[in-house]
Amino acid sequence: MFGLKLGCFTTIIVIALLIYIALEVSGCAWIDKVKNSGEQELVAPTVVPEGTLLVHFIDVGQGDCTLVDYGDTEVVIDSGKNGAGVVPYLETYTQGSMDAVIATHADADHIGDMDDIFDAFDVDKVVDNTDTKTTQTYLRYVESIEDEPSIIHIQPTRGETFTVGELVFQVLNPEEGSTDDYNENSIVVLLRFGEVNIYLTGDAEEIAEEEMCDAFELPKAHFLKAGHHGSKTSSSQKFLDEILPDNVIYSAGASNSYGHPHQEAIDRWEGCGAFWVGTDEAGTIVLTTDGTVEGSWLDFEKLVVR
Repeated sequence: MFGLKLGCFTTIIVIALLIYIALEVSGCAWIDKVKNSGEQELVAPTVVPEGTLLVHFIDVGQGDCTLVDYGDTEVVIDSGKNGAGVVPYLETYTQGSMDAVIATHADADHIGDMDDIFDAFDVDKVVDNTDTKTTQTYLRYVESIEDEPSIIHIQPTRGETFTVGELVFQVLNPEEGSTDDYNENSIVVLLRFGEVNIYLTGDAEEIAEEEMCDAFELPKAHFLKAGHHGSKTSSSQKFLDEILPDNVIYSAGASNSYGHPHQEAIDRWEGCGAFWVGTDEAGTIVLTTDGTVEGSWLDFEKLVVR
């Protein structure tokens, strides 16, 4: 089963053509300028990549795990909690190697199964923030990285980009230097595939969302992975007003003790006209896109009836 809400665009062909010609002549790239003193800029691809991009929002219960799959390029973002058992699913789409692993932050429901991923795959690149914890889960994660000296380990901050194959990830959060809040320090990336914008937000909450709005001229979200499992502390009104998401996906466990997704977040999603769905009711959710809004849709593991 699948569901999708597509954005509506008004195109002035003549003006767009003139702008395109001007940019081609000048050699400029398509970028969105930032609001504050030009210190940050958002990177956009200049051409629609060939092929199909799949983004798997894997049902790991109360946790997060996302697989980005583009041809021979695979990136896993978070792993769910210890024992989530994501490796068999990931093995279906990989060939013994993982191009990059992104750990959005050090909470156990996001990095708990990372050691199993390192054991199962040859990991080329690890992306995380500078936060540390003294938990056994975090120590296992660090040991997994240390056991593989060939791994490229990067800790990017707001405004930087990193590439994995042909995919370019723009880092929107965290700012350089951490706060005392692990959630607010979550790595947030914007993946722009052709004309489709996909926000992947970890557990970032209202403070991080406000900072991102202040730092960037954020483009419209065709797909938003809602922060913090659909908590009311994320999906703030300012953030939603800025990115105007067409589709919201959250990852949460069925009948979880936190009450995710919170009704306040749902009301805000619906208030901006977004279609929303979560792993608690739909199971694993897969976004398929050819880089155009019209050629993008969501497939659900389970039927969703509201």
